[in-house]
Amino acid sequence: MARPKPKFTFSPRLMTALDVATYLNRSEQWFAHKRPQMEVAGFPRPDPLLGLYDQRAVDLWLDRRSGLVAASPANDSAPGPANDAPAVDPFKAAFGKR
Repeated sequence: MARPKPKFTFSPRLMTALDVATYLNRSEQWFAHKRPQMEVAGFPRPDPLLGLYDQRAVDLWLDRRSGLVAASPANDSAPGPANDAPAVDPFKAAFGKR
């Protein structure tokens, strides 16, 4: 007997390098070449156990670079918001209030 399909759909949170490249609208070769430079600028590294990238961490990095959220003190290379908005806790920004 076949297993019933789930009644919901979901988007995987973890991504391969190819997924990240596609998410950034770039080729896998471009991402492999630029990744070290991006990591210096605070781009998230893959999880050491799973070897995959966290989409929320990638989104947070993009938000910081575009000025949508304030840069954390550990990541001064990303621009902060254009106005004098208060600093945003990166954990709360990524995972919401609990």
